[in-house]
Amino acid sequence: MPLLLAGIAVLAACGARTGEPAASHSSAMPRPGAEGIDLSHHNGPVDWARLGTEPLEFVYLKATEGTDHIDARFQENWTSATRLGWQTGAYHFYLLCRDGASQAANFIRQVEVRTGTLPPAVDLEHAHNCRARGDRTATLAELRTFLAAVETEYGAVPVIYTTPAFHA
Repeated sequence: MPLLLAGIAVLAACGARTGEPAASHSSAMPRPGAEGIDLSHHNGPVDWARLGTEPLEFVYLKATEGTDHIDARFQENWTSATRLGWQTGAYHFYLLCRDGASQAANFIRQVEVRTGTLPPAVDLEHAHNCRARGDRTATLAELRTFLAAVETEYGAVPVIYTTPAFHA
């Protein structure tokens, strides 16, 4: 079962799923307390009709990981989610052992700037990650490089999607 993203504090108000395109600005934001999911190729084929019956308002789809991985189901999932009117966004699984600029370039190559989408997100966690290339200061500097490049490209502050353990 995909991980629920409930009550993301950084997200501001916007309408529920309607099947209509979101307002014409670079990023739409779910309402405070909105619930959504993240999906990737790890979930296999998605039963969108069944998922559409759940009380969820948005979906984040894995687009990329590290410097060269592209999620095999990203485009298929994006097409299906937007066709059904889901508020949709893309995320990048950040690898601690790769530089931030190259990871941002991978994400930017795969995810076009789309009006009315959720802001881009970065998934930061220890699970399935590699050992950091440097100390905490160096790692944070690389992450800031990634975030700055993504924000510049999409005109929206990226959402940081993480676990309490990683944040600590």
